[in-house]
Amino acid sequence: GVLTTDPRIVPSAQLLERISCDEMLELASLGAAVLHPRAVEIARNYGLPLVVRSSWSEHPGTCLTSNRRQRVAGVALELGKPVDALELVRHQGLVALSHVPDRPGVAAQLSETLSEAGINVDLIVQSLHEGASNDMAFTLEQRDLERAQAVVSTLSGHLGGPQPFTAAAYPELAKLSLVGAGITGRPGVAATMFATLGQAGISLRMIATSEVKVSCVIADSNAAQALDLLREQFALTPSQVHLEAIPCEDNTPAVRGVALDRGQAQASVHGVPDWPGAAAAVCRA
Repeated sequence: GVLTTDPRIVPSAQLLERISCDEMLELASLGAAVLHPRAVEIARNYGLPLVVRSSWSEHPGTCLTSNRRQRVAGVALELGKPVDALELVRHQGLVALSHVPDRPGVAAQLSETLSEAGINVDLIVQSLHEGASNDMAFTLEQRDLERAQAVVSTLSGHLGGPQPFTAAAYPELAKLSLVGAGITGRPGVAATMFATLGQAGISLRMIATSEVKVSCVIADSNAAQALDLLREQFALTPSQVHLEAIPCEDNTPAVRGVALDRGQAQASVHGVPDWPGAAAAVCRA
């Protein structure tokens, strides 16, 4: 079955009875070798039953669940398109923090303060400075925007940095995401996404990626146009377009598993101009 983490590193890893295909995709793409990401992607997209069992025992193993029921001919299963879904979430806001102290525990303190206020955070991005501070930005539902700005502003001057950080709020935004197994391993996908939006004069306010998703935050007024452009660019069918985030099951635990991906590196690009197409130019450089 599927364990909560690698038992060779953590002997106390527990067996999961159920896990969603979206959660398993993240773990598989990060190196969890129990399942190939493409197998999970097919099960998720077409609602196929998938169970991981041991060949050494009669234990029922782990059942993978999917809330999608896309009907296609069997020949279409292995086309291997890099993008299999497009998500649009509107009525978003963004809080940008400047000069956040660069020391352990600061991000945790910010997150705990927001959590205690009952504020849900979606995308989180941190950028590095050469000095002793960082910039952070996060998205959330627009209805929580003013309250979130007030909450994080109360921490300014109390985190031990060389100077108090500042918080700015940006309303009327939308989050647009391309979804596909191993999507970050295909840099041309992100470049095409950014170029398509840039050619239409649509600026990106934030970019965030995971192993199975590339998301960008844009002005809500551009959301419908951006959705149509990307749907056409990546030849997606109406059933592959979701006008809200694909929901998880209500009883899903907050954390299902932990994957360790070593051998990573980080590169920072400073001074990128804030105009449409800049992100695409960086990706294609």
